[in-house]
Amino acid sequence: MAKFGIGARAVDLLGRQQVAGTPTAISELFKNAHDAYAKAMVVDFYRVRNLLILRDDGIGMSRTDFETRWLTAATDSKRAEGYLPPPDTDPDQAPRPVMGEKGIGRLAIAVLGKQVLVLTRKKTSDNSASLVAALLHWDIFSLPNVQLGDLDIPLRELPGGSLPDKSVIADMVLEAQRNLTELRPRTDPAMIASILADLGAFDVDPAALADIIMAGPDLRENGYGTHFYISPTNETLALDVDEVGEGDKATPMQKALLGFSNTMVPGHAIPPMTTSFRDHRGGGLWDDIIGSNNFFSPGDFERSDHQVTGDFDEFGQFSGTIKVFGSEAKPFAIHWPNGRGQNTRCGPFQISFAYVQGKASESSLRREDWSELMEKLNRIGGLYLYRDNIRILPYGDSDYDFLDIERRRTKSAAYYFFSYRRMLGVIETTRKKNSGLVEKAGREGFQANIAYKEFKNILENFFIQLAAEFFREGGASSDEFLALRQQNAKNFEVLRKRERQVANQRRKLTEGLNKFFEGVQDNSFEESTRCLVDEVDVRLAAFAEGEVDVGSRQLSLAVRTSQPGSFADEADDQGC
Repeated sequence: MAKFGIGARAVDLLGRQQVAGTPTAISELFKNAHDAYAKAMVVDFYRVRNLLILRDDGIGMSRTDFETRWLTAATDSKRAEGYLPPPDTDPDQAPRPVMGEKGIGRLAIAVLGKQVLVLTRKKTSDNSASLVAALLHWDIFSLPNVQLGDLDIPLRELPGGSLPDKSVIADMVLEAQRNLTELRPRTDPAMIASILADLGAFDVDPAALADIIMAGPDLRENGYGTHFYISPTNETLALDVDEVGEGDKATPMQKALLGFSNTMVPGHAIPPMTTSFRDHRGGGLWDDIIGSNNFFSPGDFERSDHQVTGDFDEFGQFSGTIKVFGSEAKPFAIHWPNGRGQNTRCGPFQISFAYVQGKASESSLRREDWSELMEKLNRIGGLYLYRDNIRILPYGDSDYDFLDIERRRTKSAAYYFFSYRRMLGVIETTRKKNSGLVEKAGREGFQANIAYKEFKNILENFFIQLAAEFFREGGASSDEFLALRQQNAKNFEVLRKRERQVANQRRKLTEGLNKFFEGVQDNSFEESTRCLVDEVDVRLAAFAEGEVDVGSRQLSLAVRTSQPGSFADEADDQGC
């Protein structure tokens, strides 16, 4: 009899080499926190320290949980049939559908940096659980001629409510270095030397950092959950946070992490977990790059030009409602010709999306609202796909037009109408009803199986038929759209004319004010006023000396003055 041996490199193959990049890795950790019933997942990237800290307040892990689940690749602890909770749930919260299914999501941490300190504490009714700490350097899983059983992972149990200090971390580093020194004769000595150097430079002190880092999930006192301290970070992390695509698009990190839960559609359920990524640039400056203001809101959805909402049944047939330029919602249906009365492999699902006209002159939005919404659409517009209210990557990325909407539009914009970057919307699926849609191991979309091909074909047919019926000249229900679009164009021209008139009046007013203030500065108004006063004095003096012609009559005035003629004399002296 023979048995399989498992080389340490298997972990590297399942982890770093399966994850597309740092944004996908963090998204995977968000899902793990969701499965652990966390209410908050907070990421802090301290650039000056080259330190990434991820913290959740989920149910955490005991030492047994950590060794049998977290340190076990491809564990079956999350596998469930349909909508069933994992073995450990939070009795204080409603059951959550499980996002993880392959047991390798935690290995995504390796993409974020070579070394990680893991701190976790299990939630218990009496807060009696201890804190578990473990230190890993991911390059040990790349060592040649080394089996998983040869590797020792430094692990410590500390009193609950406390955090490891520098001395505890130093002791864990020494233990890891001793294990690597023992392995040196049988593996690559250069790799061993590099790992030993990294461990020697590991300078993370959670106890000291606790009072420095920003507010978030805390393992002190009665706290529980799982925290990761990663240092140094992957060099691409800062690039993924900073890099802005062509046309001021969102950064790669924002594209992957925004909209983790469906908060776009009006009437959506409040997400059970909030997420944040705080980018600390030094000097006390920081920015939450995935804050709620960066994503679409129900208000954005409702103020758009058109809204479509409805369901695809188990046969792929659509029924729902449409609102065109703010009109009343009208029911309609779209037939999928490939159904043939048979249940689809992909299962029933829902869609809700809004659309904004590409020209301000055709939109019903105010100019400033249209500009604001178009700016956001250019950055993060698209159709986001959710499973049990949690986003599936890369759907929603404006560069991932999986329905080829833009490709069809390039053939004829008038015929196909829709542009992927002018829509904001969600496609909602569930693990129970759409089990045929299977995610790829690297979490980069669904596998291209029969279920996915049906799913894609149903949606492509939907958008083509929707454009033909409601937004194309000659369409069965396009009269309202065409008439309102024409009226919008007229209103736009009237508004532009009015704006030009107002601009002209404002220009004249500005010119007058400029002349006035120029006069104030060079005292010309003071000189004119003095001359005017002098002229009045001259006339008053004339009144005082005799008769003044008023019409055809002569009026004699007797004016008393202490100095007759003084006003006129002064005026003459000034030359006015």
